[in-house]
Amino acid sequence: MKICHLTSAHPVNDIRIFQKECISLKNAGYDVYLIVNGEQNRIQEGVNIIGTKKIKSRFFRILLSPLFIFFKALKLNAKIYHFHDPELIFVGFILKLFAKKVIFDIHENVALSIKDKTWIPKIIRKLVEIVYRLFERFFILFFDLLILAENSYKKYYSKKKSHVILNYPLVFEKIKIEKNKDFSNPIRFVYSGLISEMRGVFQILDIFLLLLKKDYDIYLDIIGQVESEKLECAINNFISKNEIENRVTLHGYIPVKQVYKILENDHIGFSLLKPIDNYKTSLPTKIFEYMLNGLPVITSNFELYDYYIKEKDTGICVDYFNVNESALQIETLIKDQKLMNIKSKNGKFAVLNEFNWASQENKLIKIYNDILNN
Repeated sequence: MKICHLTSAHPVNDIRIFQKECISLKNAGYDVYLIVNGEQNRIQEGVNIIGTKKIKSRFFRILLSPLFIFFKALKLNAKIYHFHDPELIFVGFILKLFAKKVIFDIHENVALSIKDKTWIPKIIRKLVEIVYRLFERFFILFFDLLILAENSYKKYYSKKKSHVILNYPLVFEKIKIEKNKDFSNPIRFVYSGLISEMRGVFQILDIFLLLLKKDYDIYLDIIGQVESEKLECAINNFISKNEIENRVTLHGYIPVKQVYKILENDHIGFSLLKPIDNYKTSLPTKIFEYMLNGLPVITSNFELYDYYIKEKDTGICVDYFNVNESALQIETLIKDQKLMNIKSKNGKFAVLNEFNWASQENKLIKIYNDILNN
């Protein structure tokens, strides 16, 4: 059975789209195609990659990519089309006019996030938010199903059409998940994910520097794509100015399996998000990847994290804006190896038994089976 995923804004190796959903559906016996902006046609891990012309400009990508993707998609004549970007909503609608089954995978609460999009002039952000919400509400009436990446999104979308598929982590067979962490010195901190100011890169660096000045033997791995060249320069300047080049490593973007290899040797994972509305209702996958690899986690003190961090006792929640207090809380943690071991084991147990992709994979496959049977 031929099915097709569509994305204009995500990379071909996007963990949710490719590594989780496409691979899971391929393993379930579906003939899976992925149409993606700016890639070459090929077969990758059993998934058929269909590329369109590369468009780097955000404006022209939003304007032209949907056209290129639509014609590629229609030519495939798949049974189900599953798209991942708001700019492809109209493509999904046109595919419905051709009597296709269409799923909209909602990765973030776009309307809620618009007020924090710096590339949209501030004076018109509220108007853009209202227009987008109305636009989205109208067109999703025509889609067969909505897949939501967060439970918090349910209040914005039709309960009848919505299914939550959470971004829990993959558990790879060869990962040394049974090995207990050695929390003796030196201690390695890590941040993994998109690197941006809103995601706390300078809060992390400031905290790290405060701890370093207290003579703790610590290191920091920063893994992921930097949001802009300007930000990358600012990060490098910070590292150079404070003479911590031998303590901080910028790895850049690397595939998830290689990330896990680095996490094997790390001890504590950062996930400090600025308290904007969209972040306060979204669970970053990285915290579960940290837990799986035995790392106690340091997160922002959002109410959403109470169950995952406080109740499960897997890390600590700190005030994003109070770097000094955050450093003191983290200092208490790193001085207590027994406490770190408890949080490490709790996190690993929670992911292996509850917060893992296998639990979501079953829901995804059932959704596909049901939509085809109906």
